[in-house]
Amino acid sequence: SSKVTIGRNQSSVQGYLFAELLGTYEINKKIYLSINPKFSWNGYENHGGTGLGIEYKLNKNFYLIPELIVNHTNPEQTNTTFAVRRILNPNSSIDFYTSNALGLQDMSQLIRSDSPRFGLKLNFLF
Repeated sequence: SSKVTIGRNQSSVQGYLFAELLGTYEINKKIYLSINPKFSWNGYENHGGTGLGIEYKLNKNFYLIPELIVNHTNPEQTNTTFAVRRILNPNSSIDFYTSNALGLQDMSQLIRSDSPRFGLKLNFLF
């Protein structure tokens, strides 16, 4: 699948585009490999990178998910995220994570933060 975000910053009137191809491959019944190329354009600079992750199924309700985001444009921005996913029901889950990425969505995935982040993320399937 793919994800595309288009927007504009109202204060600077600067537009942006973010695109990501999402690919997950089943290695076996417990291990899934994700390879996700990402690209962002904002008029000032472009960023390209690849997300490499593994989902390891501990049991039917818990997954361990380490991910490395390699920034090909600016290698010192390469970052990592580690999450523990708890499946709540077939349509929702919650991730408890730590990351040194600026954020977990769109362009912020490609930028390294000055300090580690901790948080949770709710996931819903529609």
